[in-house]
Amino acid sequence: AWLRKGIDFCTDRDLDATRLYQTAWLAHVLMRQSRWDKAAAAAHAVIAEPKATVIARISALVALGLLRARRGDPGVWSALDEARDLAAGAGPGPVQAARAEAAWLEGRDHDAARDAAAHFVAAVAARRADIAGQLSLWCRLGGDETTRIPAFCAEHPFAIEAAGRWQEAAEAWRAAGCLFESARALAQGDESAQLRALRMFEELDARPMVERVRRRLRATGVRGLPRGARRSTREHPAGLTDKELEVLKLVATGLRNKEIALRLHRSARTVEHHIAAILAKLGAATRGEAVSAAHRLGVIAARFTADEPACR
Repeated sequence: AWLRKGIDFCTDRDLDATRLYQTAWLAHVLMRQSRWDKAAAAAHAVIAEPKATVIARISALVALGLLRARRGDPGVWSALDEARDLAAGAGPGPVQAARAEAAWLEGRDHDAARDAAAHFVAAVAARRADIAGQLSLWCRLGGDETTRIPAFCAEHPFAIEAAGRWQEAAEAWRAAGCLFESARALAQGDESAQLRALRMFEELDARPMVERVRRRLRATGVRGLPRGARRSTREHPAGLTDKELEVLKLVATGLRNKEIALRLHRSARTVEHHIAAILAKLGAATRGEAVSAAHRLGVIAARFTADEPACR
C-alpha cells in the first residue's frame, strides 16, 4: 500500500526516477505475494522506460529473472546477465543471490553453491543479513554443508531455512505472505510436507520446483503422485497452455481483446488474464514482443504448420 501511494505521489509530480525505482521494488513485493503476472508487468514497465536509473533497472531485471526462473520460462539469463553487468563492482547483493537461486532451480546445485560461496564472505563482512541469509541457503541447498550461518542473520527466514529448521522457516514465510518460499521450506521436510509443497508449487505453476519435488518423492518410493502439467503444456517451449496458445495465435492476426473474446466466447477480462500470462511467460512487455518471441521459439510457426493450412 505504501509503495503504491509513493508511486502515485511521484506520478502526480513527474518524479520519474523515484517512481520507477519504487515500481521496481513493487515488482519484488508482488513476486513475494505470488502475484506473478502483476510482478512481471511492473518489472517490464521499468525495463522499458529510458528514464529508469541504473539501480531501478537492476532491481527490475533481478525480479524478472527470478520470475522466469521460478516459472521455468525462457530468458532467465538474459535478464540476470544484464543485471550482473550493470551492477559490476557494487559488492554482494540481490543480483548474486538471484543468480545462485536461478542456477539451483535449473538443477545445477553445485554451481549454485559455488556462486553463493564466492560472495558469502563479503556479504557477511558487510553485515547484509538478507543477502548473507540467502547465500547461506544456496550454499546449503547446493550441497555445501561447511557454510556457517553467522549469528547476526541466524533468525532471518532464509537462514532458518538454511539451518534445516524447515517447519519454522515455512511458518515464517507463510506469515510474511511468501507462499513460494514457504513451499520451498516445506519441500525440505518429511513426506507429508513435501506433498503439501508439491500442491503449492502446482498452484503457483512453479514448474522447476514441481519437477524437483516430484523427483525427490519418487526417489523415496512415493507412488501415485498427481500428474502435474498437461502434456500439451509441457511441450510448448514457453510453458503456454493450449488456451494461451489459442489466444496468442489470435493476437498474432492483429485481433484486439474484445474481438478475441467474441471469437472464443470468453469475457474480455478472461482474455486480459490470458494475455498477461502470455506476456509473462514469454518475457515480453507488449503484444508485438510476445508474437515475435513466439515466432523465435517456434511456438506459433510450428503449430500453424502442423495444424492449419497456409493462408492463400
